[in-house]
Amino acid sequence: MTDTNENYVWKAMRRASTRAANSAHDEMKRGVHILASIAFTAPWVGISGTLLGIVYSFRGVDGEKSSIFAWIMDSLADALAPTALGLLVALLAFWGHRYCLSRLSRFQAEMDWASNHLVTEVAKRFGHLLH
Repeated sequence: MTDTNENYVWKAMRRASTRAANSAHDEMKRGVHILASIAFTAPWVGISGTLLGIVYSFRGVDGEKSSIFAWIMDSLADALAPTALGLLVALLAFWGHRYCLSRLSRFQAEMDWASNHLVTEVAKRFGHLLH
């Protein structure tokens, strides 16, 4: 084989191994964006629940002034629970998203190293067959 054909074989092998590594990475990355969506929308859902809780805490108010005040304060305190839950869900989803992305980037680096190592080892062991 000529020198250009030999280079073509190694380049084709490197492209194929890189393509396989990228395909595996893309397959693993599928679905991670859902965690980001949850992290973004959960606080808004919690705030919406709190707003509804505040609105409903003032419905049906009648009676003595001191008991009404206590009833409204209890209702308002209960209305804050959706926001707290929304923030908790958002933080957990955000941390999960960041963790998955860091694991995926480490996986990509390992796959790149393995791809380069494979091509180098094949070239060492079987390079003489191309000449």
